[in-house]
Amino acid sequence: MRNCTKQNLEIKFLIIFFIVFMSINFFFDKTNLEHEVMTLEKNWTVKINDELYKDVDLSEFSFKPANKGDVFILFSTLPKYLPDNPLLSFYTVHSDIRVDVDGNTIYQFGQDLYQEDKLNSYGYHLIPLSPEMAGQSLRVTLRISENSAFSSFVIPQISNSVYYFRDFCIKNRLVICVLIFLIIFALILLVVATVYSMKSSIFYKLLCISMFSICIGLWSFCSHDLTVLFSYNPLVKSYLEFISLYIAPIFVFGYFAQEALFGGGKLRKYTYLTILIAQAAFITIAIVFQILNIVHLPAFLTVSHVLMAVMIIYILSIFIHDIRSKKVAMSPALFFGFSTAIIFFMIDLIRFNLQKYTNIILDDHYTSKIYIGMFIFCFSLIIDFCSNTIISFYKNVESATLEKMAYTDYLTGLINRRKLEELFDEIDRNPTSYAVGVFDLNDLKEVNDTLGHNEGDRYIKEFSQVLKKTFQDIGIVGRTGGDEFLVIIKKRQKP
Repeated sequence: MRNCTKQNLEIKFLIIFFIVFMSINFFFDKTNLEHEVMTLEKNWTVKINDELYKDVDLSEFSFKPANKGDVFILFSTLPKYLPDNPLLSFYTVHSDIRVDVDGNTIYQFGQDLYQEDKLNSYGYHLIPLSPEMAGQSLRVTLRISENSAFSSFVIPQISNSVYYFRDFCIKNRLVICVLIFLIIFALILLVVATVYSMKSSIFYKLLCISMFSICIGLWSFCSHDLTVLFSYNPLVKSYLEFISLYIAPIFVFGYFAQEALFGGGKLRKYTYLTILIAQAAFITIAIVFQILNIVHLPAFLTVSHVLMAVMIIYILSIFIHDIRSKKVAMSPALFFGFSTAIIFFMIDLIRFNLQKYTNIILDDHYTSKIYIGMFIFCFSLIIDFCSNTIISFYKNVESATLEKMAYTDYLTGLINRRKLEELFDEIDRNPTSYAVGVFDLNDLKEVNDTLGHNEGDRYIKEFSQVLKKTFQDIGIVGRTGGDEFLVIIKKRQKP
């Protein structure tokens, strides 16, 4: 009953936390910025290879997914009025970029990468303008370096560079706070898990939680383009996002290793090992191929999604099987966190593929919300780990207490007859030289009859302490019953 109450408290805490977190997230998403941001969504001319589109509204414009070798040229006119210290932000996906104003190139990035067929930029380019450029012609040229790169444009914006990063942080303050907390907390867990995993294998779960949290935190940083706070190079986002995304699942899968390897039959065990090896091989191949410039990281994205889906199905299947067979099942807290993560993952997966492969434009720029589900999931993993650790601790304490009660004489604190018999059995199994001393306490009956049983008990306890102090360095002292004591003196090893 007490365990059931504890589990109910865990699930209630997670539900309340989820509601509060989502409410805060909704409030922050609706916050308006103080400074003017100019959006350049209308009056574009877009040339895709040999096809020309005029009077384009980028917020409504979509096309078939851009593939490697495609060339996009966007023409427009800068506004007649530009804010102070104007900064143009333009988002690219796996392409080089060149920006010309009035026929003069003011910015370019990734041309050498495109020529060498290497992974190209993925993220925001921050392009300084000058007030004198107001009303001049704008031309942006993109050359795509990966297949299925994008099927719509993120609307370019012009803002005051002085306030750009401050406004960016204000707009993303909740995400930044959550992800910084997630990464810092995970680093602390990583240190603790690394130290204590040498003492107990149970801390491998804590190690998995910390590594998974770090990967998800880094991936979410990239997904929300927060890398611009630390580096102007869009390649940082490109590499970090894909590597952290590909590595993260292996740690959450590793968290369930004990349930998979020791909680069922051979089929469950071998299936788990097969999926684990496949994920490890996938990560190795993706990174090696990227280093050797054979195949780039984005090309493995579909394979990554398939492996994630297989892992989720497998983990769900083993817990459904355990529930049906009435074995130890997933705790309510962990089930809630896992279910929340799956829901957000599926929603994000659908949104991402709709945005990338279809003409359905959900918004001007895809930003993942999976960090919310992962944050809840990491919290549930920590709660589950702490609950299991506490339960294990109390079980060990209870077991040690029962063992002490079974093998300890209640009056003197010495070992009792049962423990002495086990020690003799151990000596018989592993013969060694030893001596046995038998002691009988004189006049105990007379002390009990004349002074009372309390004094008799004190007489026994004081004598037991004398024996214990006398033989503590060379032997084991026990009470066999009444006024009888026994000492086992083993052969001492030479130093």
